[in-house]
Amino acid sequence: MSRGASPPSSGQVTRLVLLSLVSMGHTHGYRIRKALEARHVDRWADIRYGSIYAGLRRLTREGLLEEAGQEQEGRGPPRTLYRITEEGRRERDRLLRDLAARPRLAADPVDVALAFGHFLPGEELAGLLDERLKAVTERVDQIRATRRLAVRGADPGVKALVDDLVEHSWQRLKTEERWTARVRDRLMQGLYRGAGAGEFEPAAGPAPGREMEDDGKGT
Repeated sequence: MSRGASPPSSGQVTRLVLLSLVSMGHTHGYRIRKALEARHVDRWADIRYGSIYAGLRRLTREGLLEEAGQEQEGRGPPRTLYRITEEGRRERDRLLRDLAARPRLAADPVDVALAFGHFLPGEELAGLLDERLKAVTERVDQIRATRRLAVRGADPGVKALVDDLVEHSWQRLKTEERWTARVRDRLMQGLYRGAGAGEFEPAAGPAPGREMEDDGKGT
């Protein structure tokens, strides 16, 4: 079967994480959340903590997990324990193989916004790209901090693995940072003039080569 690039189906990452963590021992939603928070998974994987409990219930309805009693610590509330089923192990392994081998090249919303950016004044669009660049740069700094926190006190094998996971996110963000700066600069130079249903007006200065063309006409 061909393993070309395709966008991930909804919830695949969360399903794999939940099935994998439950595979490591009977556990409950709160313990899973604490394990994810300790590794700052929300910063390098598309997982929302609020989806943990709903995900566990959904996987149970599908027969991939089953309830294994309850656990209560101190005066805390009783918590439902889960264990993985044989069908759940097969689904876990299927997801592992699929996500490891198939690149995910989903469309980025900024590409769509840029394609129709001619509806906005060039200066405004350039300002919006500046905002995006600032946000990406802040995210790069967060990823750098995450790397330090996630590997603190970890075993060498865990440290090496987490370091590479965070490095993947960091490299993608650095590429996004460079790309955003490039697009903003090219927009301001007027290089997108005539694109779309209208023209991108340069935010400042003439389009490259325009002065040379005008000088040639005047001789």
